[in-house]
Amino acid sequence: MDRHEVEKAKWDSKTSKFSEDNEKPTLDSYDEVFLSMNTLRPIHTFFALEGKTVSILDLGCGAGWTTLLLTQKAKDVHAIDISFNSIKRLNHYKNKYSLPNISAIVGDGELLPYPDNYFDYVFGNASLHHLILEKVVSETSRVLKKDGKAAFCEPFAHNPIMNFYRFVKHNFLEEFHGTDKPLTYSDKNIFSRHFSKVSFVECSFFSDNIPALRSFESAILNRFPFTRRFASYITILATK
Repeated sequence: MDRHEVEKAKWDSKTSKFSEDNEKPTLDSYDEVFLSMNTLRPIHTFFALEGKTVSILDLGCGAGWTTLLLTQKAKDVHAIDISFNSIKRLNHYKNKYSLPNISAIVGDGELLPYPDNYFDYVFGNASLHHLILEKVVSETSRVLKKDGKAAFCEPFAHNPIMNFYRFVKHNFLEEFHGTDKPLTYSDKNIFSRHFSKVSFVECSFFSDNIPALRSFESAILNRFPFTRRFASYITILATK
C-alpha cells in the first residue's frame, strides 16, 4: 500500500475500536480544555475566539474531539480526515449533540478541497507529522484568508527518550506503519515561506496526557530555557 492507504487503514482501524458505551453525555468546554492543556493553551490566546462569527477548519480531525469543541466558538466548523471511519464517527457525534454547524468530509490534507481564502482559522492536532509538510503548509496558507491564523500541536524530534519510544512503537507495536515524522526547528523555514509570522512554542516533555505533570513541565520550560529543545511536543502559531 502507498502511504495514504496505510494511513487510512491505520486510522480506520483505531476509530473502529471506539465504543458508544464510553461516550460522555455532554460536551467538554472549549475554554476549560484549551486552557488546561499545555499544548493547547498558546492556541487559546492566539486564536482569541469569541462569539460564533468565524469559520475554522480542523485539519486531520480524527474522530472529532477537537472539532466538537470548536463548534462552541465558530459559526462554520469544517473537518477533514483521510479516515472514512473517523468522519463517520464525527458525524455520529454531530447528530448526537445536534451540531448543524459541522461539515465533515473524507479528504487529503495535502490537497484540500476548499477554495482560496476560505477560512479565518485552521487548526490541527497531531496531523502534520503524518503528511508531507511542504504540501500541507502550502495548502493551509492557500485556504486561509488574509491575516488568517493557523495553529498546530505536533510531536517534536529533539527529545531522545520520546524518539526511542516512537521508534519502538512505530516498528514493533503498531500494525500499520504510516508516515510519522516529528517536526524539527529547521521545519520553521517551511512555514516562513507561506506565513508572515511564525512561532514554535515548546510545550511538553512527555505529552499533555498526564495532568499532574502540566504545571511542573511549564515551570521547567519557563525557568530553564535550555530545556525547551528537549520538548517532545510543540505548538505552532502562524499568521498569513
